[in-house]
Amino acid sequence: GTADNSDQNIRYIIDGQQRLTTCLLLISVTRHQIVELSRITNTENTNTINQLYGLTVSKHLIESANQRPRLTANRNNQQFLSPILSEYDWCRDDVVEKFGELNDETKLTSQRILDAYERIRYRITQRTAEKINCLSDKQSSDLSMLASEPEVANQAVNELQQFLSDFLTKTLFVEITVRKWEDAFSIFEGLNNRGLDLSQQDLVKNALLSKAHAQEELSADQLTHLEQRWEKLTTRVASSKFSKFLRHYLLLHYKDVPLKRVVRQLNIHFSGKSASEMISELERAASAYQEITKPSFERNKPVRESLTRLNTLEAERSFPIPLAAKLKAFSPTEMTRLLQAVEVLYFRRSAIMGRDNKSIESDFREVAALIFDKGKRGLPEAILKLRELTPEDDEFKEQFVRRQGMKDSVARYMLVQFENRFPGRQSRLKKIDYADATLEHIMPRETSQWKLSESEQEMHSDSLGKIGNLTLLTGSKNASISNKPFSKKKTAYGGEHLAINKFVVECDRWTSVEIADRQRELSEIAIKIWSK
Repeated sequence: GTADNSDQNIRYIIDGQQRLTTCLLLISVTRHQIVELSRITNTENTNTINQLYGLTVSKHLIESANQRPRLTANRNNQQFLSPILSEYDWCRDDVVEKFGELNDETKLTSQRILDAYERIRYRITQRTAEKINCLSDKQSSDLSMLASEPEVANQAVNELQQFLSDFLTKTLFVEITVRKWEDAFSIFEGLNNRGLDLSQQDLVKNALLSKAHAQEELSADQLTHLEQRWEKLTTRVASSKFSKFLRHYLLLHYKDVPLKRVVRQLNIHFSGKSASEMISELERAASAYQEITKPSFERNKPVRESLTRLNTLEAERSFPIPLAAKLKAFSPTEMTRLLQAVEVLYFRRSAIMGRDNKSIESDFREVAALIFDKGKRGLPEAILKLRELTPEDDEFKEQFVRRQGMKDSVARYMLVQFENRFPGRQSRLKKIDYADATLEHIMPRETSQWKLSESEQEMHSDSLGKIGNLTLLTGSKNASISNKPFSKKKTAYGGEHLAINKFVVECDRWTSVEIADRQRELSEIAIKIWSK
């Protein structure tokens, strides 16, 4: 697909750059091999070279009026690619010499062109040798095996010429032209829906640079700076999360943004803005999103801890909400209040009640849009809406008492919250951190030392994963007591002085009855810790 710029007689290639570059490299490599064979054998193939040059250059490689390559890559690559395509009598040695003259930055970006050149050269050399029955045990791209004697060299030149002629006459290219570069992204999304997904990062980068070329008179230095800003932006959001980042950002502005149409919607959003405005807006959003998805980048400790807990709860569907709050410069106190409401909703609804929050994703979007529209004035209303979505105490408690089997990371989050906020917990006790706590099953998986009754053994699989059977250990004690009898485990728990283990330490035995009792006790405390 190309975008036409008739005023300058320039076509911007929107898709197919790699295929075109590969094809043009193949043409050049073939021509270079004929030149190289002529040099090796000290024979004159001037007529052949002239014919090939005229055939390939006039139609495919070079604009005859100014002797410039028809294909223009990015600035760094073009410095290396241009002479490969346009120099009249180059061969491989000239290509390698040119690469050696490049500065380190240009070498880094042009290495793939050299690799492709060498790979194409190897394959064409092997093919030519097969065609003229001149295969060598030496599997390389060395043309010397095709120049052992003049007759063989002439056969190789004729075969190369025929190959190039066949390639140029039999290869078909389909060109789809759009009047505006923005329209090309409809084609992109069509391709993405039918084949291998194109990188969303690359699509947005293409849109950004195309906008810069089409709408702004930027100097080479300005374009370089724009690319550098883009590269820095992409370090803030993981490539696997980039589409969701764009979607979450766009949901602050639009009601419905399907993931498959996110790039098209992004171009619509920025249709009246310059490339500089586009990159500035995305930079700010990406910086905020980085702090949400990678809380270690968040400077404020309470906000960082809240975001860490949301990530543990896998609350990704709610991320437009903190994104909106960050873009509206909420204070740490305001942000913490908002995140607490989201955390309570997610813990009650997902971790305990097992509901999929996809069904309320539109509600999350409405809350995020409210914050983005009203800013700090919208905080009370936003929290009220989140509380309306949060399950009531009776329903939550009923499900808590029954709950068993949850991800270890979520169970550890829950138990750390229990410990640090346990009613009547002595203030002198230091709060424990996630990094210092390990998840412990009181009744272990391996019960050979427990001497369970027949009925308890039958209930073991149900008892094992219940919340009432889970606790925490700090330090390295977990492994050493994992399968020990309850009496020894109880001693270890008592030595840790954790509030969450008080009930356990007071028990003389540990069966399904005690597990159920403890789970009911924890359900009462959970209502207070994760209160609406």
